[in-house]
Amino acid sequence: MKRITIKFFIISSIIIAVVLKIESTNAFNPISGTDLYTHARWNSIYDLTEKDTIDVLIMGNSRSYNGINPKQLSCATSSLSFIIGAPGTTFKDTYFSFKEILKRTKPKLLVIETYCINNFSYTNSSGTLQSILKSFSAKINFKSKLESTPFLFEVNDWPYAWLTSIRNHNYIFDEKQNLQENIEKTPQIEESIKKGSDNKYVGKYQLYLGKYNGNSGLKKKVIERYKKEGPLTDGAKRFVSDTHKEYLKKLNTLCLENNVELMFLTIPVYSGSIKNHDVFRNYFGKIIKPLNRNWLDLQNNYDFLPSHFDNVYKAAHHTTADGSFACTKKLVDFIDNKYQDLIPSRKSEKSWLEKFYNTEEYFPYHSAINNDKKVIKLIENKNVDGIIVKECAYTSITQKYGIIWGKTILNDSLNINLKNYNLGLIAKVKMDGEVKNIQIIIPYSDIYSNGKKIVFLTRTKPLEIQQLYRASFIENKKKNSEESI
Repeated sequence: MKRITIKFFIISSIIIAVVLKIESTNAFNPISGTDLYTHARWNSIYDLTEKDTIDVLIMGNSRSYNGINPKQLSCATSSLSFIIGAPGTTFKDTYFSFKEILKRTKPKLLVIETYCINNFSYTNSSGTLQSILKSFSAKINFKSKLESTPFLFEVNDWPYAWLTSIRNHNYIFDEKQNLQENIEKTPQIEESIKKGSDNKYVGKYQLYLGKYNGNSGLKKKVIERYKKEGPLTDGAKRFVSDTHKEYLKKLNTLCLENNVELMFLTIPVYSGSIKNHDVFRNYFGKIIKPLNRNWLDLQNNYDFLPSHFDNVYKAAHHTTADGSFACTKKLVDFIDNKYQDLIPSRKSEKSWLEKFYNTEEYFPYHSAINNDKKVIKLIENKNVDGIIVKECAYTSITQKYGIIWGKTILNDSLNINLKNYNLGLIAKVKMDGEVKNIQIIIPYSDIYSNGKKIVFLTRTKPLEIQQLYRASFIENKKKNSEESI
């Protein structure tokens, strides 16, 4: 009997050693597509929090990282924001993700996107188990993962959660899977500091992993289909499970214990794709009322454009890049209104400037550093057609493009709507190796303008502005082809 026990122990040890060795190679863990970005976000937040503190943390499913641009949010609030989201994940998974993040950093404000708070579990929703497994795989802290395992998975699913060689054992017989390629690819994903071939950030040290949505926008054909076939989502049929209600209370308590302010955010979907949102709004409002937390519901008071949404006919669609800019602006306004004294200003901190200075999002909100030779100041506190232009300047952002921006403050005595105007420049420039006089049209930017602060901004080819001849405000007679729908 003793010999059998020893033999069993030896065989078991060998099997475990082999499985762990296989696991360490990532041969059965092909990180690709949206999974790649989930892994990259976790790698990034761990690296970032070695030295920095996250001020605004946004969490949820794919709507969160497609709906908000953390770079724009950081520049607008002079803070450090970050998004941790996973496609199709549940609120329970989000809760345990936040517990792990608290071991790295304590944000001032936690923003939960509400679409992950639902009645989904992997026992009633196809694909949810795979989503949770992939989210779990991307997490890093062993102890946090171990503690969350019995709450996230049924006992018979524990091996699938921890061992990709068991979860994906069928890859041995799958001709589409190249195990050697999976082994070689993983270190590149984990360590590279570059954009991928699709221009999406995949590197370990990149901060702006949330923005990788496209900008196709809804076209007439799809809009007509929504009108003809009707909405795909019914707010009257949306519910929050008892489990998620329980974890809402747990998250609220966790935030109170760690002095983290909590708010909720709803990223909108196309208005034609949803009905009875007011019913869900009333229902969800009653659920979170005892928590005494703010809720920014962007589906309510809806004023978005068709270009702000993916050109697809389905319930689970996202905002485009332009849509994310619009949502971010509204979140910035909400934070400024509700949490202005909570969020620290880091605009003078070296580490913050290293991340954001000389980015396209920085200059609409902040002025250039003194004696920055890369920024060519064209106008400073000058009267242009009766309007004081506080600043107009050009800088190169990358080797492929630069930006020109102008800023002014609305005067109540002015009987003019600058939304209908462009800032026009006549200048002598060197572009594409040729010196010539050109007109530069700088359109009004709704994304960066706020209240009385008016911003004009445009991208240009890389150029050298040698002389500014004239500046003027030019009425934009081109009618907007879009309306809020």
